[in-house]
Amino acid sequence: MNQTRQDQFRGWIARGANLSAELVIPARETGPRPQRAYISVLEMRDTRVGTAIAAIRWDAANDQFRADYTTKQISSFSIQFYRPGAKALAESFVRWIDSELGRLYIDALEMRVIGTIRPIELSEVVDDEWEERVGLDIDVVYSDTYHQDLGRIEEVDLTLLEDNSGLELREVMNFQY
Repeated sequence: MNQTRQDQFRGWIARGANLSAELVIPARETGPRPQRAYISVLEMRDTRVGTAIAAIRWDAANDQFRADYTTKQISSFSIQFYRPGAKALAESFVRWIDSELGRLYIDALEMRVIGTIRPIELSEVVDDEWEERVGLDIDVVYSDTYHQDLGRIEEVDLTLLEDNSGLELREVMNFQY
């Protein structure tokens, strides 16, 4: 999932947990952690489940052909809620996922929640102090678009043969990369 989409997804989580966006951080990020309740988000897997070519077009700026592809992606996230109030934040977020407003918000991001694992208590002793922690996993499906430069067509050799069914194209294009 690209950075912009991840930022939007973390914003959706913040809204659902009723936290400010700066308290929803990427997991495994170095540096100090917030002293109050916060959420970390780890993208565990991003899988392409289908690709369709949307168009082949001439890119005049680069003097070559370009193929545009649309893919269906499924991303799996581990969402961890930390510090006092973690359980209440997780419960609030789960209600948000199932709410009409939560679904409308993520639909506006052109994503859809396709699976969740309900919150699991993960509290433990950290640095000789009890740390409240709750985790849940969520799967999201979305479409993504990417481009591939195809190069220029330098020559085209065509051989047309006529048979009973009409014309048939035998030789295709040579692309220069």
